[in-house]
Amino acid sequence: LKKIEGFYKTFLKTLKEVYQNIKLVLITASTQQFENAVEKADVKIIHSRKVMHGGLTAKIYMIKI
Repeated sequence: LKKIEGFYKTFLKTLKEVYQNIKLVLITASTQQFENAVEKADVKIIHSRKVMHGGLTAKIYMIKI
């Protein structure tokens, strides 16, 4: 799970470089890793909601890039 945070951070930073003023909706069970990556990538979580996905507790995030 340590690599997933790096993946999310790179993903978010790349989106920031390519796009401006977009919203991203994403679902993940790796919530803490994603939230750490959001902080490091300097993007903003607009909304999040806990859900069950495939029997796992997960969150849906809306992010502003």
